[in-house]
Amino acid sequence: MHAASPVRIISFRFKHPLFPNRLSSSNRAAATRYFMRDADKRQPVRHSQSACDNESGVKTCSLWRFRIADVERETDALAVEEPLQIFVQGKPFTITLRSPGQDVALAAGLLFTEGIVDRREDLAGIRQCREIDGNEVFAELSERRLEAVEPRLRQGLRVSRTSCGLCGRELVESAFVQTPPIDKPGRVSGELLQRCREQMEQAQTLFSQTGNTHAAALFASDGELIAIGEDVGRHNAMDKAIGAAFLAGSLSRVFLGFASSRASFEMVQKAARARVAVMGFTSGATSLAVDLAARTGMTLAAFVRPTRFAVYSCPERFAGEPLPADATPESEEDRRSCEMTTRNPKEG
Repeated sequence: MHAASPVRIISFRFKHPLFPNRLSSSNRAAATRYFMRDADKRQPVRHSQSACDNESGVKTCSLWRFRIADVERETDALAVEEPLQIFVQGKPFTITLRSPGQDVALAAGLLFTEGIVDRREDLAGIRQCREIDGNEVFAELSERRLEAVEPRLRQGLRVSRTSCGLCGRELVESAFVQTPPIDKPGRVSGELLQRCREQMEQAQTLFSQTGNTHAAALFASDGELIAIGEDVGRHNAMDKAIGAAFLAGSLSRVFLGFASSRASFEMVQKAARARVAVMGFTSGATSLAVDLAARTGMTLAAFVRPTRFAVYSCPERFAGEPLPADATPESEEDRRSCEMTTRNPKEG
């Protein structure tokens, strides 16, 4: 592993909600003097190679913990972020920044969600190279699949994502053509959605150590956890979960998914490729995400909280749906009701 760059981190924790305005000037001055003394003699914190666990995606660092008129030197856990290069047929395909761990699943999931492979048989082999810090994964396609996707492989894959000015309408149309409608039968309850959210949160081992990673999880229709991925990037977390299910031959059992992020177009696109019928997110949804979910027949739930969540498309999959399955909003107010709040049955 490459040596980490020098890092200096300052973390603040305030006991008073109005701190620092309510802190006396003498205490502020005392805290400042404490921290700044011999500042010119301090050396930046350097992370040794042994301070990072490549498999767990966590490394430790030193920081200064600020409290009222008190500063302490502590150690903390950081989520590791490193590049992973994915090769197909021995040639570079893409590079992504990720948290080390589940790298083979990440590569397989990315190849699946990008349409390079459609089924497990399309992947003749996939392995991680351990000679260069484990930051390379090599995939080999079957001869039949290679003939079908060779033009795509020559183009490579853009590293850019949401913030790169993609064309909305054309993007949705293209994704819809590549993704068959999600016509899986079955319904879920708000209670099941909440149970899946809780399962995902309890399984977030990397987040419990660092507090700054995303997770994506896939479930069967009865709430059984099929796969979970954690990463500093929400797209990578989704690819890891999908890739793990893909490699295990379990994608056909997936009915519900959950992610600790906003519902962006890319996240919904990946879930649609995996034919996830109901997808929940902790944050809000973008317009393209809602458009794509509606076009593909995915039930999109966002702002999922312990007592409430908002459904943006296909609400009929929820037991006791607030709208008839064939309801068509007509007024502007009705169109906004696609973002309707569905209460958890436990809440009453």
